Amino acid sequence: MGVNLKYLDNYQGVIFSCYGVSTGEELKEALRRVVKKESLENLKYALIDQTAVTSYVRTASDTIDFVNIQKYMGISVPDDAIVAVVAPSTLGYSLASVWEMKVSEVGWVTKIFKTKEEAEVWIRAKMKDQFDIEINFVSPEADKRNSSAQ
Repeated sequence: MGVNLKYLDNYQGVIFSCYGVSTGEELKEALRRVVKKESLENLKYALIDQTAVTSYVRTASDTIDFVNIQKYMGISVPDDAIVAVVAPSTLGYSLASVWEMKVSEVGWVTKIFKTKEEAEVWIRAKMKDQFDIEINFVSPEADKRNSSAQ
């Protein structure tokens, strides 16, 4: 499996694009990479996209580790951060539901979706409602290209 990270909207958001066989270790490593990012204090939303995951290899301790890493992230990320999970498969949805119950202590606003499009619509609405910020799901690199082209 792999997890590609893409920061968006001036580092206010991050997409975790998961693919292949989803292992707990690789997802934990991706979370650790986000924790190390200097601009973590700007983070307001995350989208965990499991659309391209073919199967899951996780243990119960992986879920506990995810929550512990995310509790640590909660120190730097706003309590009302928005997190959407895209889990189109039944197993992925079930795993995400267990995660959602356990991470509720962090205070983030979370929701699980079957499609990325539904998740993006929800994140846009929540960002507008909670922070009065309109987002475009644009990477910082694209922002630089767009401003230099004008």
